[in-house]
Amino acid sequence: MANENKIQKVLVAGPNGNLGPTILKHLKERNFEVTLLTRNLEKTQQSFPDLRAFAADYDSVEQLQKVLKDDVGKQDALIVLIERNEDQAQINLMDAAIAAGIPHIIPSCFGITSRTPEFRRLPIWNSKCRMEDYVVEKSEAGAFTFTGIQNGSFLDWALEKGVFLNPKGGDPPFMVFDGGDVPFSATLMDDIGKAVAVSLLKVDKFRNKFVNIQSAVITQNQLARYAKELAPDREFKSIPLDTAVLEKAAFERYNAGDTGPDVMYMFMPRVTFGNKLGLFDHVDNEELEVEQMTEAQVKELVGRYI
Repeated sequence: MANENKIQKVLVAGPNGNLGPTILKHLKERNFEVTLLTRNLEKTQQSFPDLRAFAADYDSVEQLQKVLKDDVGKQDALIVLIERNEDQAQINLMDAAIAAGIPHIIPSCFGITSRTPEFRRLPIWNSKCRMEDYVVEKSEAGAFTFTGIQNGSFLDWALEKGVFLNPKGGDPPFMVFDGGDVPFSATLMDDIGKAVAVSLLKVDKFRNKFVNIQSAVITQNQLARYAKELAPDREFKSIPLDTAVLEKAAFERYNAGDTGPDVMYMFMPRVTFGNKLGLFDHVDNEELEVEQMTEAQVKELVGRYI
């Protein structure tokens, strides 16, 4: 079925990351005309040979403006998949998009909401907050409209990487935060791709809004229980951690000048588990055509990684 929406031509910046393939799949299924912007042109052309792709230098607004004007051509929307901590690169791209007249942007907001004081007081999120504040500022000035899609944790990616559970068992043990019974929102990668595409089809409903989606509400202990039921002969080692203690230690090192990735990672669990911001208080699943999984479906998903 043809896409009759006013948004037809979509530019995707940074397609080689985790979300790129699923977002591109859903855009193509819904008949959007997709163009790619990338640092690594050779890799992008090999991965997505059926799509137009152009090289981008996200450090140069001038180069970005030139490629958008001379090569890419008119676009109706921009989806930014650049790593969320690269705030200046995203701001440069948005400035170039404004100059090119791209009217709607989906920024790299994927994760949990940054619009709360509890989130903003932790330095790990400084870049994300700066970028999202810029998005809101420019939208309020009429430079473009935006839709920020927030999905909590990446559910299947986290299981694959052993973020909340080591599904293979044994070493290394996985970290259990604040007792393991804190619920949090998590979304399948495919559901994120679907929500992005559907938000463009229903763009008038979601202009200048942050929206929330979740495939499931889970806890770490729930995931561990499923793993033990599925593999009763396997040992699933864990280490209990208090996020308040982690945060205190992280701030001590940060205030002493240590801003390395190990220190920054120590802040991350505090938001999801200690401040309980990982659980959305409302979701836009129905409007964005995301179905919530049953417990049986979550258990089956865990089983794929056992």
